[in-house]
Amino acid sequence: MIELPVGKLLVQNIILLLVPLAAGSLFRNLFPEAAVRVRKILGKMALPAICYALLMNVILLAYVYLIRRKQK
Repeated sequence: MIELPVGKLLVQNIILLLVPLAAGSLFRNLFPEAAVRVRKILGKMALPAICYALLMNVILLAYVYLIRRKQK
């Protein structure tokens, strides 16, 4: 039987979201000129990275759901 700790998964996802946001805000406040230059590059990569992460989470949850359903 596969166990999926939902609480742990949520905490990990929140941490993986908040740490980069905090780091980006800190970088932007400390180095505003460099942040403008880096924004052009990272802005193009952010949306595909977020979509990929969401897709992987949906696939994982669907996989666990289907296995649990099959075991019943």
